[in-house]
Amino acid sequence: VVAVAEAGATGVAQCNDGVDNDNDGDTDADDSLCDDAWDNLEAALYSESCNDNADEDSDGWIDADDPDCSWASSEQGYEVAFVCNNGTDDDSDTFTDALDPGCASAFDSDETHTAECGDSIDNDSDGWVDTDDPDCAQSTDLYEQGGYDTTYACNDNVDNDSDSVVDADDPGCEDGWDTDETDPSTECNDTIDNDSDGWIDTDDPDCPSSTTATEQGGYNSNYECNDTIDNDTDGWIDADDPECSTGTDVAEHS
Repeated sequence: VVAVAEAGATGVAQCNDGVDNDNDGDTDADDSLCDDAWDNLEAALYSESCNDNADEDSDGWIDADDPDCSWASSEQGYEVAFVCNNGTDDDSDTFTDALDPGCASAFDSDETHTAECGDSIDNDSDGWVDTDDPDCAQSTDLYEQGGYDTTYACNDNVDNDSDSVVDADDPGCEDGWDTDETDPSTECNDTIDNDSDGWIDTDDPDCPSSTTATEQGGYNSNYECNDTIDNDTDGWIDADDPECSTGTDVAEHS
């Protein structure tokens, strides 16, 4: 007969892990509270521990959220069968189990979480996405949930320059970090007819927005109200024609 020595504490249960889990001075088989090597509670059963709103086994999950309470009347520690309840940082993001944003529940089999600062979504609905949002110093930051921030004029939900547009919608804002909502000075917001076609700033087809740099296109045959032709033969042309409201009107008549 050949005798084979037991290798020692190798199991995952608390009563076979080589640790004095309940800090009573006794470990595993020496602890009177261990029924056998498969016992995963090296402590006295907690009364009502699955219905007391307390994390009795310090695994981060409470009561019905703890896998132990699915098959036992007490919380008994980590369960390695579940990635989000095994006490390990499986996705190496410095967060473990209940503290990992990748874990919706202890029963999750994947701890991976896509950083909100790199998911191309405006997670806090403030108009800014990912690193354009002051919440995100870098694309690997996990959360973009700060919402508006009065530190930044372009993320404070206030029309600081009184142009009727705010923050991400304001052409004066490059990103949410911008501290000045004032629109940049351009030919398309200087109240001058820079190309002498009769139209000024955003009324001119050259200026799709007030931040467009130049208004130098002159006349444009794509628009009847900017083509130098009396298209409706009423004696008035383009900007002088009362039927034309802007230079982008495609018809010089009603």
